[in-house]
Amino acid sequence: TYNGSALKKSTAGLETVELVMENRNFRLEVVARRDHATELASPLAGFMDGRISESMTSVIEVTLTDLKQGTIILKDSGRNGALEVAGQIEEITIPA
Repeated sequence: TYNGSALKKSTAGLETVELVMENRNFRLEVVARRDHATELASPLAGFMDGRISESMTSVIEVTLTDLKQGTIILKDSGRNGALEVAGQIEEITIPA
C-alpha cells in the first residue's frame, strides 16, 4: 500500500486464479491456470494436521500496463509455476 496500490480483482475458480492490482500509474494482472495439485500437510492449530493443495506445474501469465502511457510494459508467461489456493477464498473474492 505504500505506493497507493489496491486489489481490484481477486477470483479463484476451478481452472484459473486471477488477480488485478492497480495504482494511478500501473496495472498488474496475474492469471494462473490451475494444474494437477498434490495434497500437502499444513499447520492447523499448531499441528501439521491440515491439508492443502499445491500445484508445481501451473502456467502463470503476467501483464504490467503503464496506465498514463496506455502501453504494456511487460507481458509474459511461465510454466511450472507453484500455485497454492487455500483458506476462506470467498472472503477475498473481488469480481471485476
